[in-house]
Amino acid sequence: MKIFQLVLISILFLSISIVINAQEVSEHDKKTIDHSFKRHSVFLLWGNTLVPAAKTAEGENSVVLFPSWGLNYEYRIKHNYGVALMNEFEMQSYAIEHDEHAEIEREYPIITSIVFVYEPVNHLALFAGPGIEFERSHNFSIIKAGAALTFKLPKHYGIALEISYERKNKTYDAWTFGLLIGKGFGKTIGH
Repeated sequence: MKIFQLVLISILFLSISIVINAQEVSEHDKKTIDHSFKRHSVFLLWGNTLVPAAKTAEGENSVVLFPSWGLNYEYRIKHNYGVALMNEFEMQSYAIEHDEHAEIEREYPIITSIVFVYEPVNHLALFAGPGIEFERSHNFSIIKAGAALTFKLPKHYGIALEISYERKNKTYDAWTFGLLIGKGFGKTIGH
């Protein structure tokens, strides 16, 4: 578990250094930066999910890393905060050891969560909230939290690098690392 903490701390420091460097903008650039944003955004997620407590098909304890896809909708209340509906599809079946003698099978689960999004500085979004993991045999409640480095592109497109953590029913953890590409639409609102 220490390696996961080291990776998380490294990503956090990298994110902070990128944000600090991004804050250094000349006076000329400040006049030309578009501070407007669209109230609604839709993002596609391409990612990988890491489940440290998973067992492989052979029944061995192993760190399982598999692809995941997602579709997110965000509603901005103000320029630096909003709410989002995050949906993720894990493209793998695996088993989790629940008790010493019992396993819980997870077959292609779908995770839906409603999170509060806060952007303390430009290009860094933090989010957290509750959700549900839907799976054929047993659904889990989850708590999701994470961070994203966001960058605006022309014509209200955007791209983001995201890391999120999910605690699933106090049973096991999952980490998702992904790339999001999205588009803003609807009413344009300035700072």
